Amino acid sequence: MESLWKTRKTVTAIALILLFLHGVASNGFVSHYAAHPGMRYSNVSSETAEPTLGVCGIKCVMQTPPCYAFNYRESDGSCQLVINGRSGLVEANGFKSYVQRLCLTEHPDIANARASFDGWSGEYPAPAGGKVSFRCEAANGFSDGSFLHVATCSSVSPDTWCSSFQEDAVHCEQSQVSRATARIQTDHKYPECRLTEKGREYIGRANKTESGKECLRWDSQPNGKPDDFFPNVTYDGHFTNLDAWSHKNYCRNPSGKERPWCFVSHQMGVQWEYCDIPMCTDTSKTLTYAGFSL
Repeated sequence: MESLWKTRKTVTAIALILLFLHGVASNGFVSHYAAHPGMRYSNVSSETAEPTLGVCGIKCVMQTPPCYAFNYRESDGSCQLVINGRSGLVEANGFKSYVQRLCLTEHPDIANARASFDGWSGEYPAPAGGKVSFRCEAANGFSDGSFLHVATCSSVSPDTWCSSFQEDAVHCEQSQVSRATARIQTDHKYPECRLTEKGREYIGRANKTESGKECLRWDSQPNGKPDDFFPNVTYDGHFTNLDAWSHKNYCRNPSGKERPWCFVSHQMGVQWEYCDIPMCTDTSKTLTYAGFSL
């Protein structure tokens, strides 16, 4: 036990030296801060076993380019690096999450509102101070009487969006122009539409829900194996081609819900939402696509 303690102490000392050297070489030390208690980042790029939190942090900082966040679980030394610019959140499962002072999680949104970006391009990660402005073009503005709402990536609390509204509490009705545009008949051809109400055959590329949230990848199994999946069928077996990986983060209906859906990140953890997949209007061509005869 004493030997293990000495080993960890030595590793920690080496880690601190490496951190110092890296800070000098880069002319500015990249700091990561504890964030999202009880949650961890889901968009993990790699996972290794590291002896201490400090070594995991160094592994993140020494990436080229440096990773934006990491998860660390002290019980077994699991170190998960997040190199992608955007990530959702899932249940912690013993991990603690650490992130630079920026925003990896998606900004709060208001359906039907027109969004513009100030201080960043809209590509994640959002820098601290980056803003999203929402304008409602309906005659009376938003449901709370405002015509403008703003969400800002906090400069104080890492990966936190500070907004002038509570998501799902403020609404924007479609303007008359938007409603008129929506009524224009368009042809929907398979596979970018569904042939049946439930749409189990849908294999298009839509990857956002009705509320505008981006879908999580199926192969990450963000919520494990859902309760409505068949118990005697593997997770991958619920998808065409018998693999979840090839379906990326596209809307699908592997479990037979009412229509295509996907998992999304939410403040309360991973949830699922329906996608707005239109019914096909052009079924004049008959072909076989990914095992489905049309």
